[in-house]
This record gives sequence, C-alpha cells and structure tokens, in this order.
Amino acid sequence: MKNYAVALLFIVLLAGCDSTQPSDHVEDVVVEAYLIAGEPLPDVWLSRSIPVNGVFDADRGGFPGADVRIHLLGSDGQPESTWSYEAVFGAAGQYTPPSSDARILPGRRYRLEAVIPDRDPVTAETTVPGDYRLVEVGPLELAYRQADQLEFVVTPIERGNRAPVYIFSIESLDPRPSNLTPLYLDFIYDLGDGDPVVDEELDPSEMDAVLFNSSPPINEGNYEQRPDGLLSVRLPWFAVAFYGPTRVIMSALDDNVYDFVRYQQVQAGGSTLSPGEIPNVLDRVENGRGLFGSVTRVEATVTIQR
Repeated sequence: MKNYAVALLFIVLLAGCDSTQPSDHVEDVVVEAYLIAGEPLPDVWLSRSIPVNGVFDADRGGFPGADVRIHLLGSDGQPESTWSYEAVFGAAGQYTPPSSDARILPGRRYRLEAVIPDRDPVTAETTVPGDYRLVEVGPLELAYRQADQLEFVVTPIERGNRAPVYIFSIESLDPRPSNLTPLYLDFIYDLGDGDPVVDEELDPSEMDAVLFNSSPPINEGNYEQRPDGLLSVRLPWFAVAFYGPTRVIMSALDDNVYDFVRYQQVQAGGSTLSPGEIPNVLDRVENGRGLFGSVTRVEATVTIQR
C-alpha cells in the first residue's frame, strides 16, 4: 500500500490544472493516510505541496507541531472513540497513533482532524468498505496468459450508493529480471524472446516500479455475480509482471480512494483529453489536498508458471 501511496502523493503535488491560464502556486497541506479494515490505526503524513518546478524535500517538507486526531464516528456523526497522534521524532510531518489494540472496523466512518498553527483545520472523512470474505480462489498454479484467469470468489459487500469497486495488487515473492513476463521484460530492459537474460548483468533497481504492481479499478462491468449471490472477480493478466510465487491482494475501495485513483489515471495519460482539459485530481480533504481513504482486502499466494 505504501509503494502505491508514493505515486498518489506526487500526483497531488503535480496535479494538472483545469484552466489553460497560468496560475501561481499556493501552498496546500497534503494529507496522506490509509485505513485498512482489520488492521491497526495507520500513520498520518502532513506534507507541503510544491510548484511543478520545485524539488520535494521530505526532511523539510512536512508540518511539525500539528494536533492530529482520528475519530471513529457513531451513527449520529459524533465521535464514538478518539485517538490523539504524536509526531515522529526526526520525520517532519509524520504522525503515529498511540499504543492501542484498536483495529479499523469495516463499514464504519472515520474522521481525520489536523490542527496546524496559523492554518484552518484540515479535516477529511472516510467510510471503510464493508466486510467480505474470500470463499474460493484458483487456480493456485497457472501458466502465464492461459485461458483461465486467476479468480477470486468473494461474498458481496453491502453498499448503498454504488456497486463495489476493487483493485488487484500483485507482489512478486521472487523478483528477478529473469522472472519478468515478456511485456515487462521488453518495457524495462528492452529484451525480447530469445534474448539472453542474465540477472547479474542487469540493474535490479530498474524493476522497482513493478515490484508491487496494481490493476486499474475493477467495477461491476468487469466482475460476475453468480446465481448463489457470490461475486467472481478475475485478475487481468497485464497486471502480472513476474513469473513465480506471487502475493495477490484484492482490495475493495472507499469513495475517496476510488475517486483519487480514477482521476490519477487521467493525470497519467489514461484519457483522450488534451492537456488543457485535464481536470484536477478529485479529493475530499477540507482546507487541504491529498487522500484520507480506506480499503477492505483479502489475499492469496499463487504461482505464475512460464
């Protein structure tokens, strides 16, 4: 999740304009925090936005001295539980939760509040996707690009305003150049079928961007509801970067993460819009920018054969 977060953070910093007129940069607070159902409270980062021609300095780009809290909200919208965060020494802008056995609850609403000196309070809310269960997964060993895709069969999520949206995240457990699938071997090293691949002769850092790969959002048009009410969701092959043992995570997205990801794809060129028409990234942070979002996830380990 953190690897993917880096890309999302910098999309905020470099967000496109929805006007063709030049504008002066106005420094914003950039929020970054991700709640994962069933896991402990997350760290919170408060950074400063920078102009597109600026250089981001993580050591000096944060907001120290903020009062940061996360609230679990009741049905009336009032705090049911509150956790006060502490600044991490030597890490400007990073805040860590108190020692607690609290776990993020699926289907519940949380609010972030950050009070920074001489600024308006920064707030954001997220509703964690409801709980769901992995009923079946398979095949656990499958040949790359075979007709049968890896399929996750899950219980449905209760949602009121939209059908659930998922993302697959794929982590290689044996990442080597010689294990790259043909698409990524060609893209990263410009090597094709029949070219010798010697791991020791290739720079492994070139693979960093795909060590933890993600699919685009998968909505109801791309998964199947079975007669028994279960959902069948298939992993798209183009998201698989490596052969070998692979950890596959299927995450249901809250509205904040979903909006952020789909607008990020437009920013990254996933659109036919001209540059002057590219909209700003949609976020839901009051008096700031960034992402306070949540996911609920299930996972399995599979083997991708050649």
